[in-house]
Amino acid sequence: MVVCKRCGNENPLGRVFCVKCGTKLDLAHMTSQRVTEIQKSWSDPLVKYWPKALGAIMMLAIALVALALWPMTGVIGSKGTYTDGHRVENAVASLKYIRTGEVRNIELKEEEINGYFASFKAKPMNMQSVSVAIQDGLFYVRVIQPIQSIPLVKVNFEPVMSYDMVCRPAGGSLILDTVKFGHLSMFGPLKDLAARKMFELFAKEPEWESLKSIADIKCSLGKISLQAKR
Repeated sequence: MVVCKRCGNENPLGRVFCVKCGTKLDLAHMTSQRVTEIQKSWSDPLVKYWPKALGAIMMLAIALVALALWPMTGVIGSKGTYTDGHRVENAVASLKYIRTGEVRNIELKEEEINGYFASFKAKPMNMQSVSVAIQDGLFYVRVIQPIQSIPLVKVNFEPVMSYDMVCRPAGGSLILDTVKFGHLSMFGPLKDLAARKMFELFAKEPEWESLKSIADIKCSLGKISLQAKR
């Protein structure tokens, strides 16, 4: 209601002149009850729909995160055999017997390394798979790691997570350039955390000590060349 400042009559909203005395009405004299009603009418839709909108935003955010973290499930590089893997096993084992002052050069093919992981290492490391692809100057690694199985009705759901790493040779080391957790690229502390996790994973293996004798690494299409010396 709008109160007439001349006669005090309350007029319905929408009137320009007072119905009692004809004085032009001033909206500044609107009753507090009407102001409250208008404010409530403005706020009602917000109060009514905000929880639903917030819920939809949260569901969308969860869906986007789930898609980003969805694992890569295929192996990379050329598939190797048990025989290929056995050659890598022998080559790595031979590094333990390098004499002081000796230099030894080893060349390993992509499929040999993949055969080695598939036949000898993935299962002992509690991995679903470890695979590599080798390009000029770059070494790609994909680790697919199972998560604890979830029992569902009549079936066990066995989720996995994946790490994709791109490394480049630098002297006797492979330096991590990029890492992905699922489809999500990781940066800063998250990247360092993933790199440390992978380093600890491989460092637990008995071959790691032998690989410390590697002094130079070169990557070319489909193969990696290692030079070891003491």
